[in-house]
Amino acid sequence: MIGRKTKAGAHGGGHRFRRTVVVTTIAVLGVGIAGTTAARAHDVPSEIIVRGFAKPEGDRLEVALRVPLILLSQLDLPKRGPGYLDLERINPSLNGAAEKVASELVLFSEGNERLAPQAIEHRVSLPSEKKFDTYEQAVGHIRAEDLPTTTDVFWNQGFFDVHLTFRIAPEHADLYIDPIPPSGVGDKMEVSVQFIPSNGSARTYRLPGEAGAVALDPAGSRPRAHSSNRG
Repeated sequence: MIGRKTKAGAHGGGHRFRRTVVVTTIAVLGVGIAGTTAARAHDVPSEIIVRGFAKPEGDRLEVALRVPLILLSQLDLPKRGPGYLDLERINPSLNGAAEKVASELVLFSEGNERLAPQAIEHRVSLPSEKKFDTYEQAVGHIRAEDLPTTTDVFWNQGFFDVHLTFRIAPEHADLYIDPIPPSGVGDKMEVSVQFIPSNGSARTYRLPGEAGAVALDPAGSRPRAHSSNRG
């Protein structure tokens, strides 16, 4: 298995290198996830669920998210034919999409400080790929080989699977999650995240898209001075 490329200088290559991003200053895509011309109303299903896991490990918070592709409709990902994603040309666009997932769709923070991912991995998945039952299964799937470039994945079907690594305080981190639905989605979006603490039992949060910031470990978290900046 080829390792992730991170800010610390770990080496990657080949298939993994193409799909892994070091989070530095990059050009922002011309159209954001939360723009006003999101998917037309007739394209938006009545329920859109973002599933995932959040797992503190020492001075890192590891997060795996399964994002329905329809939530990326504003990003104008490369397409071919009648609306299939062009998997041969899509990786540069997915790098930007992964950053936007972390900064505009599902935000994580420590206290009042918003977290920015130190490393990102991602993969486009078919609706039939049911590989997100556990954190280990989800990360293993994201690190598996990409779909063949000839695979037909329609632009609003299937998933964008993302693995994010955040730097946090090694002990007693006050961690929060803040889902932000794109314009036109509102309460149709739900985020279902299992928090896996280093000590204690895992707990699952089912959050409506407009829930605001929610403590992942309420027993160990201090009240926040204010909610995440959504602007």
